[in-house]
Formats: sequence, structure tokens, C-alpha cells
Amino acid sequence: MVRNRIKHGRVLVASIHGRGFGRRRQEGGRLKIRRRPGEDPTLGIGSPHDAVDLAEAMLESVSRQHKTDEVWASFAAAPLAGLLYAASPCGNGKGIAWVNYAIGDPDADVTRPSWGQAAEICRSQARMLADALTRIAAIDSRQRQSVGYVMREAITPWLPAGVKR
Repeated sequence: MVRNRIKHGRVLVASIHGRGFGRRRQEGGRLKIRRRPGEDPTLGIGSPHDAVDLAEAMLESVSRQHKTDEVWASFAAAPLAGLLYAASPCGNGKGIAWVNYAIGDPDADVTRPSWGQAAEICRSQARMLADALTRIAAIDSRQRQSVGYVMREAITPWLPAGVKR
């Protein structure tokens, strides 16, 4: 969802537009982002709002094959935004490959890429995203796997060649 925001006296529409994400466009009522080869989408994140916008746009690209896919995508939006924010220059700056590793190991301690480490990174500047990561990490493991699967599907087109999926 694109939000209009007032920043420094002017209205910014789609604040991530022009920050390395490719051009955003409206297609059939859904917001799409165009992927440019070799770009890391976390590099353009400058605020928690940018992370939420990017996560929602990435999740829109995930195919919906089952009725429950929409539910898991809605559960995944805030935690994915937290992971993206944590891997952005506002967080640890380690990029989309770090997000991939964190998704794959949600139960790891805060010393390794994990949902817990992302929550710790987000805690000072993006409390809402940190809370979302903590909340989703506490749900049933099967449900958490479903959320992780949807997040992985959303970021896969952005992973550099050679990164283990």
C-alpha cells in the first residue's frame, strides 16, 4: 500500500520510488515493483515506512495457489518489513542475503541472522516492527513455517545468484 507522507514540507508519494527499487506501477489494483538485476532492495530503505511499503509490494508478487496463502501473506507483512529494515542501511546494512538467512533460522539466538536478531536491531528505531517479529516468533512452529515460506517466496526473486535458498 502506498501512503502519501509529508516530509520537509512536501508530499512524497511512494517514498521508495527512485531509491533503487525500480519503478513502481499500479497493475490490476495491485502495486508492483520492478526488479533490476543485481540490485539489493534493502539499500533504498530509509525508514520503517519504507520497509513496510517494500514488504507489502514484495508479498503482492507471491502467487496465491491456496485459499490460505492470503492469510499467511497478511501475517508475513510486518515481520518481513522488520527483517528488511534490520538488513537495511538503517539496521546492520547486510542486505537481502542476510534476510534470507534470517528467514531460514527463526529460532537462532541474537548472535546469528534470525528473527530475534532482527527484533533487537529494530527495537530502538522501529519498535512496531520489533514487536511484530517477537509476536510472530512466538506462534506455533507449523504456523511460523508457513509465514517463513511466504516470506521466502517474496524475497527469492531478489536474491543474488549463488545464494542458497
